Amino acid sequence: MARYLKTFYQGFPLYYAGNAQNKIRLEPQKHNAVLFISQKAAECVAKNLAEKYLRNDFFVVQQHD
Repeated sequence: MARYLKTFYQGFPLYYAGNAQNKIRLEPQKHNAVLFISQKAAECVAKNLAEKYLRNDFFVVQQHD
């Protein structure tokens, strides 16, 4: 199962697509997002984002194959 980090901005879903120049990149389409191979890895990145950028609004979503 594929896992992604997802958040919402003004009601629109956005997916975590990595960091660039000390900024969080967000994409509206899942195929541009960072794919995590485990729940634990995705949760770890979400925790790190919360600590570094003071954003505690990411959650893990799963896509069933």
